Amino acid sequence: MKLLTISLFFLINISSFAQQDAYLLEKNDVEKEKYLIYLKQSFDDLANKVLPNHSGEIKKQLKESFTSINKELETEIQDNQFIFDKRFLGFANEILDELKLKNNEIPKNLKILISKETVLNAYCLPNGSLVLNTGLFYWLENEEQLASIIAHEVAHEVLNHGIKSQVKYVQDNYSKTNKQIVKNISKNEVKKVHFAFKLFQSQLYANAKIKQKHEFEADSLSYLFIKNSKYDSSQITSSMRLSIKYDSITPKGLDKKIYKEVFNLPDQPFQEKWLKMEDFSQYNYDLFIEKIDKDSVTTHPEMDERIAKLEKNFPDLKENFTKQASAEFLKLEKLA
Repeated sequence: MKLLTISLFFLINISSFAQQDAYLLEKNDVEKEKYLIYLKQSFDDLANKVLPNHSGEIKKQLKESFTSINKELETEIQDNQFIFDKRFLGFANEILDELKLKNNEIPKNLKILISKETVLNAYCLPNGSLVLNTGLFYWLENEEQLASIIAHEVAHEVLNHGIKSQVKYVQDNYSKTNKQIVKNISKNEVKKVHFAFKLFQSQLYANAKIKQKHEFEADSLSYLFIKNSKYDSSQITSSMRLSIKYDSITPKGLDKKIYKEVFNLPDQPFQEKWLKMEDFSQYNYDLFIEKIDKDSVTTHPEMDERIAKLEKNFPDLKENFTKQASAEFLKLEKLA
């Protein structure tokens, strides 16, 4: 009887350890090194493709920007701010592969990165890297919603929004007209602050309008990408409504020590700075004497407006309902 009790004790403990291991992130140095090789080559290819189309200050600034993004991303990867767990990468790549297969416009060389950020967000870098926050797996309800967000970021890449925005920014800041305005402002000691703010305000509005236009364009194109695929287009607006709720918050109820236990891997010690949040208190537009209309400078237009526009253009999106997540997605939700 005693032998049986001891045996059961060991079996229970082994089972417990196995379950704990199932919810630990995998450290995959092979995938990490493969991406670092791709990273350098992709930015070389980007420079060779884009820079010959520009000259002067625009070409110079774009080149510096590509170099800066490349170095910063490499540093963040070496600093273990991204995970290369094959469970996350495999799941996300299956979605991306389906979208590529059903939509010929999507480049074949896009790569997925998984960030440790816990907010519900994603973005696409100019070299074709699609960054998904782990927060997507935590906050979203199913893989259909994840597919809609991936499709949206892919649409930005297909429409070349990143490069267009950079070119516009350089054109605005280095144009002869703008330089002359700045020169004139510096001469007027009495109203220097007033005129400088007016210039800043007008540029802020102009850039925000372009970015909002890009969001609407990406919304429409991503709908077509999803519609051509096996994924349910009704979940597009569901994911957008979840973004309204969760885009700026982190998972609730998690103690810091949990992050330390999960992300403290062999040869990859946990770093306290990963838990530090940037202080945005200095970015309060109300501090200006003349308040800027915050809605006018929002890079993501109000989600309600975007949803309304999508439902007007594509009436089938009004038929919205909750869809059950797959078992695999639910496992990733627990990991996230």
